[in-house]
Amino acid sequence: MATPSEKPATTESGRELHEGSEAPEDKSMSTVGELFQYASALDIVLIIIGIFTSGAVGAGQPAVMILFSDMMGAVGSTLSGNPADAVVDSVNEICIQFCVLGGILFVCAWVAEACFKTAGMHQSSKWRKAYVSAIIHQDVAWYDTHNPSELSSRVAESTQTIEEGISAKLSMGGRFLFQGLVGVGMAFYYKWDMALVLLGISPLAAAGAWYMSKATVEGATKITEAYAKAGGTASETLSEMRTVTSFGMQDVQAQKYAANLEAARKAGVTKSLKVGFANGLLFASGNLMMALGLGYGCAIIAGELEDTEVWINGEKLNCGWANDLNGIEKCSFNGADLLIAMFGLQIGAQGLGMVEPSVSAFMKARRAAYQIMKLTKRVPPINSFSEEGEKPATVQGHVKLENVHFTYPSRPDQVVCNGYNLDIPPGTTVALVGASGSGK
Repeated sequence: MATPSEKPATTESGRELHEGSEAPEDKSMSTVGELFQYASALDIVLIIIGIFTSGAVGAGQPAVMILFSDMMGAVGSTLSGNPADAVVDSVNEICIQFCVLGGILFVCAWVAEACFKTAGMHQSSKWRKAYVSAIIHQDVAWYDTHNPSELSSRVAESTQTIEEGISAKLSMGGRFLFQGLVGVGMAFYYKWDMALVLLGISPLAAAGAWYMSKATVEGATKITEAYAKAGGTASETLSEMRTVTSFGMQDVQAQKYAANLEAARKAGVTKSLKVGFANGLLFASGNLMMALGLGYGCAIIAGELEDTEVWINGEKLNCGWANDLNGIEKCSFNGADLLIAMFGLQIGAQGLGMVEPSVSAFMKARRAAYQIMKLTKRVPPINSFSEEGEKPATVQGHVKLENVHFTYPSRPDQVVCNGYNLDIPPGTTVALVGASGSGK
């Protein structure tokens, strides 16, 4: 806040009003057991149920392609001479299966979200209580190095990070992981050679999904941080209005506030550009995978149709016309298998690419838990809640200080009291006069 020729404006304890250099971010993390230390037996049961149900939702995404391919096969069977009534019955049966599967996935998705959210909110409330309890038990020296006006936002931010990491993000991570594993496994099960061909492009789909999530999360974080800094500048200026006015720093604070808003605008523009690129990469990889899959599949089918050509009653038939009447064997590779392998691998690759944000949120939750645990484990030198110590029966009101040496924790290199002595007899009125930060 200060100009080069001035000292920074400070509060009574010596804390500077402007934003100083930030300390390096502590990357230490709690263990998984410590992160879930406040989980009750019911929370653990809910998490287990949530894992299974979210896994079912993830596995259901590529499984839908099986029904879709059956639908395409049933409609295409009319070309093989199957009766129209049989085709209609097959399509109706598949439509019912679609509805049943959709209902099951809806219930599983609701149960998974409810279980993880309930368990996460219950645990985060306990983390919040532990954090606040640790804060109010700290001594005055601790508050001199930690801005009290930031504590409420730190409590909310840290506990919210923990809640997201062990609830909603964990549910999404389980869903996308199962979606990826089942999708890729299904593609190899139905047509392994097709899956191998498409596997060369699948990293593009995974990269597109990963980059989209990464750009969205990073952009939202930068925007939030910029607005938080702008709000902190406004709050700081209003709370220390007399100091700001006395130093004539109104324009400087206004410029700092505008700079933070400009940073938020730039972060929003950058986020939009990155998300747009990620969308293009995601859809381009999907179209490229579809083109390669259709090209490879059609080439294989065309070759098999040509190899299985036979003449029956003057007509040239092949495995595509196979039915119970003409006795021709069915093709080993059909359009239904092509769709399952192609879309299964595509959906699986996208699912695996979406796992990273959940893993990142879980790591952030572990770091937030570690920071809270550092404070909860700290034993203050002076515990105002302690019942120990001498308890005099009477108090005379005689205040006497002898050879006191004192520095503020935020300014340990500046001595405030160097051998200070003071004797105030009972019934005496004394006024302490001195400059700001002199130790009154």
